[in-house]
Amino acid sequence: MHSSDIASISFATTRLHEGYAIPEVDEFVKSVRKAMEKWEAGLAGGLAAADIMQARFTPIKFFKGYNENQVDDFLDEAAETFSAYETGTRPAT
Repeated sequence: MHSSDIASISFATTRLHEGYAIPEVDEFVKSVRKAMEKWEAGLAGGLAAADIMQARFTPIKFFKGYNENQVDDFLDEAAETFSAYETGTRPAT
């Protein structure tokens, strides 16, 4: 995963099933992208893989929210990439 991948990420929305609060997810995704840009430039990014894995969002029901599985999959992939940077290995593309 690269920061450019994050720039174009989108998640399906749901209304009848529980989803994640859109503003919270969007803000966190921005933080992940900025941190990844720093890692790509050879600097510590300000977020760690553990921070990403510990991210929690308000569950939303009956209102528009992001699909939880898609957001969780994104977080897993981002955390894997950050972990690679943290250990000095090349992230998978």
